[in-house]
Amino acid sequence: MPRPSEYVRQKQRNNLINELRNVRRLILKPPPRISLSDWVSEYFYLSPESSSLPGKYRFNTVPFQKDVFNALSDPDVRRVCIMACSQLLKTQALLCYIAYIIHCDPAPIMCVNATDKATQSFSKDRIDTMFRDNRVLQDNLTGGKTYRKGGVSGNTIAHKSFAGGALHMASAGSAADLASKAIRYLFLDETDRYVQIGEGDPCSIAEKRTTTYWNRKVVLVSSPGDSTISKIYQEYNNSTQSQFYVPCHLCNEEQILEWHQVKWTDAIIDVHYECIHCNGHWSESEKNANVQKGRWIEARPEALTKGFHINAIYSPWLTMRELQDEFLQAKLNPDMLRTFINTRLGEPWKDKTANVKNIQFMNRLEDIDFNEYIPNQIVLITLGVDVQKDRLELEIVGWGVGDESWSLDYQILMGDPTAKKVWTELEQWIAKKYVREDGLELSIHATCIDSGMWTQEVLSFANKHQSKNVFATKGVSGFQKPIFAKRFSRSKYKGYRFYNIGVDVAKERLYHLLQLETVGPGYCHFNYDRDDTYFNQLTAESLVTRVVRGQAVKKWELPNNSVRNEALDCRVLNMAARFSFTVDFEAREKALAKKVEEQSKNKKPKDNSNKKENPIETTNIINRRRQIIRKPRRNFMSSVLNI
Repeated sequence: MPRPSEYVRQKQRNNLINELRNVRRLILKPPPRISLSDWVSEYFYLSPESSSLPGKYRFNTVPFQKDVFNALSDPDVRRVCIMACSQLLKTQALLCYIAYIIHCDPAPIMCVNATDKATQSFSKDRIDTMFRDNRVLQDNLTGGKTYRKGGVSGNTIAHKSFAGGALHMASAGSAADLASKAIRYLFLDETDRYVQIGEGDPCSIAEKRTTTYWNRKVVLVSSPGDSTISKIYQEYNNSTQSQFYVPCHLCNEEQILEWHQVKWTDAIIDVHYECIHCNGHWSESEKNANVQKGRWIEARPEALTKGFHINAIYSPWLTMRELQDEFLQAKLNPDMLRTFINTRLGEPWKDKTANVKNIQFMNRLEDIDFNEYIPNQIVLITLGVDVQKDRLELEIVGWGVGDESWSLDYQILMGDPTAKKVWTELEQWIAKKYVREDGLELSIHATCIDSGMWTQEVLSFANKHQSKNVFATKGVSGFQKPIFAKRFSRSKYKGYRFYNIGVDVAKERLYHLLQLETVGPGYCHFNYDRDDTYFNQLTAESLVTRVVRGQAVKKWELPNNSVRNEALDCRVLNMAARFSFTVDFEAREKALAKKVEEQSKNKKPKDNSNKKENPIETTNIINRRRQIIRKPRRNFMSSVLNI
């Protein structure tokens, strides 16, 4: 009869042997011959935190996901890329595949996110809830069922242990995270949001971790960014380039659903899809029914990488009417339009700034003398000042609803910026008032001055005139920077304030607006005193892509040092002044119209009883402006030099 202590030790030994046998059985057991889509249909449950349809996973609403899932679990496929819109395919494919690996073919996994914050959010909000709601995974986790009681030792935000492997969560910004472990499965999420690190491209560094596995698999998923630097776009171009073709219920011809085929009438309520073959109209329900009959077709079946692309038109959760409304709000704003193209259409943003060189600006000049009256559409006026070695160059711009703009004046104030003379002249321009055709007087609302040259003089002048919304500015590069920083910075010189302005974003926005040909929101008006010299300066810079440390980087450049760009800098400063405050232009337009109406009511009629009758009929302001005798047209440089 064994002693109690020996009995306990023997029982512990037997339990350990049983656990080792179970682990060995799980490790040595060959993976089941089941596709990912079949496994998901049988085992996987969606969490309420990550889906509007929690519960058993079904493909009936998203039939296009099935073949993508099967490509992930195909043992003959080593590399998969998914270039898709937001909230349709990408992240859910990763989650389902991670669950499949843990249950069917355990091995070391690494999931890379763009930032530490994104990594933590993905781990807590998606991975943890997936483990919680899928019982089939819980027995595989280290510690077994205790995971449901609030977690187990060995399972953290960055590390999830399971029998036969572990899930490592890494940030693309940390070289230590990317280079520390041997990995069989590598998942790169939102690759176009990764930033370059000192050691090189994060994707390339992470992929080196899979070298020792003959059966490795790399999966890249992302919405695309700029076409010249987009990682996922490059991967997709080198892949099979699979697109989801949908048959028309009228002519039975297959086609890719593309945004230019989404049509609407002038009432913009009747939104429909127009078949590219028979021009038949599809309603929302007919479009969804046609998607159910679609199939993936590869453009390059010989490629080794399986690549998939899909956009939000296929989504059962977004209607064409909602997409149309989003597009109409975004089309005049290049930043919003870029977001729509990248995240809704799943397409890369293609630079069209080079087209501005082909615009015939001289054909767009308007015969208006802004020294007399300015259009009633102008509700706000700004001033941009570019400081040079021996002069100040300034432009005054009027802004209307939808950022429609009028270049009211351009001047060059010759003189040494270290002396008082040019700054006194600038004070006079800041104090200038403009009269609209309806008689309303507008002052300059905000002024931005570049502090890149003669910094102390600019800071002193701006500090002296803070009450007049005069801002010293400093241009900063980067396409993620705001046009006007929300918070000011302090200079070393007396701690004066200055504001950073995103010159790259402002120039891209300006070049987009210059290409608009229809008068209205966003259109840029120029009057008759501008010439080719002005427009050559306005469009002097070009957006080029350079390779820096192995990564493509966009930047604005002049063709050579002899080309001048002061007109471009002045307009960028005006855009910064316009974004230096938040204004509802439509509300301001109504307020100014109301003010004009009140002034006309309060205006007392003059007593002309003692005066002789004037035989000439009095003209209104608009007619009076038209009767102005135009001065002979001068070229741009003569005008700005006051010759």
